[in-house]
Amino acid sequence: MFMKEEENQIFRRLAVSSLERCLARLSKTSAGAWEVTGSVVFRGTLPDAVGQHDFKNNSAAAVYSKVKGAFPVTSMMLFDPEDAGHLSKCFFENSFSRDARPEITGEVVLLELGNIVLNSLVNAVLSFAKKSSIPSMPRYVEGAPQQVIDAVGKVVGLNRNFRIFKATLLTSRNGRAGKSEVFALIPGKLAAVVGKVTLLDE
Repeated sequence: MFMKEEENQIFRRLAVSSLERCLARLSKTSAGAWEVTGSVVFRGTLPDAVGQHDFKNNSAAAVYSKVKGAFPVTSMMLFDPEDAGHLSKCFFENSFSRDARPEITGEVVLLELGNIVLNSLVNAVLSFAKKSSIPSMPRYVEGAPQQVIDAVGKVVGLNRNFRIFKATLLTSRNGRAGKSEVFALIPGKLAAVVGKVTLLDE
């Protein structure tokens, strides 16, 4: 059973609060300014979630992960591949140079960023619901919408309905901004548990 709208909004606020704390830490320790600019919770499938992203030049980069346990949660972060250089400089300031640091590729930067943000989001939700999880390493895929769907679909059912949390993030530095989206595909039972626990606390 999926959540009622009141529970839906409470769940959204919980997820946004977790992301804002994570981005505040990033803003203090890196050269960029990180913020949540929008969020929504809706019911849908993995293709519905991927379809929310603007695939510039028919390509996007995705970092995705699935934590296992009583309530498995799949999360992903979608980027414009052309923003990889901008995000790298947001991490490493002006000292970043591909010649000086050839090991730091766009994939490495996006994996690191995705790992930080997705872990913060999923851990907050599961901890609040008092549910344990088994961590998993994030994975990376880059390509057209169907390539992203096919890759992430290997860890989550393509046609399964979820309560989907989406947040839009903005990363700014020196007048340039890069946008990304964060998604958490929440099983109905976990979403209901989080909503009920929060309602009891209010």
